Amino acid sequence: MPSGEGRDGLIIFDFDGVFNQNSTEAYREVYFETLKDVGIELSEEEKQSRINSKWGSRSSEIVRELVKEHPELFPGAVKFSKKYLSEIFPKRLNPIPGTTELLGRLVTRFTLAIDTAADRDVLVEKVMPKLNIDPALFKEIVTAEDLADVALSKPDPHTPQLIMEKLGFKPEQTVMVGDSENDVLAALYSDIEPIVPLTGNLNREEAEELGVNYVIADVTRLESALEMLGKAGIRPSFSYNL
Repeated sequence: MPSGEGRDGLIIFDFDGVFNQNSTEAYREVYFETLKDVGIELSEEEKQSRINSKWGSRSSEIVRELVKEHPELFPGAVKFSKKYLSEIFPKRLNPIPGTTELLGRLVTRFTLAIDTAADRDVLVEKVMPKLNIDPALFKEIVTAEDLADVALSKPDPHTPQLIMEKLGFKPEQTVMVGDSENDVLAALYSDIEPIVPLTGNLNREEAEELGVNYVIADVTRLESALEMLGKAGIRPSFSYNL
């Protein structure tokens, strides 16, 4: 299997909501079960509000928000959430047909990387195998869990800029594929062109309101977006002949 030796540009992917179709529901189930185990009852509306307020952050920050009135329960809640992320989350994922084949084509020409809030061990050992995605395809994998300072998580541009620096690419040679507002903002703050698949947290109208020019049904349509980018002269590195 190739190992990400792309030549013509850098594609940074978020993971959840890009490579599977129901990660949002799977994550919510993890946090709902965590609340049950620590004995905290919140209304459905309040649970959703608290999760949404920290969406895209590392899982421990979402747990912290959910149990904020009971900080003494936080360590136990984190343990439960990690257990469910490893056990429940991968079982609930729904792969997007054609993703494996897409990545196999892209990696022959582009350098691929991941910038995600997901737990690295769960991502590499549980989630990627379930989705039939080889971690070796990605030249760099950066997760919010790796960061010493949670404030550097998306939408802060720190992580996409770190990936570009490590791999030797400039913003005009890079696109970012993500499904959330944080992904879009991190890309725009970094002068990177964002591409949004409609399999995650944004609908077309929301993405366009954020200034996204390229919205695709799912990640398997990425090559068409790259072709349009190249033809428009916006990102010459991504001139793509289908």
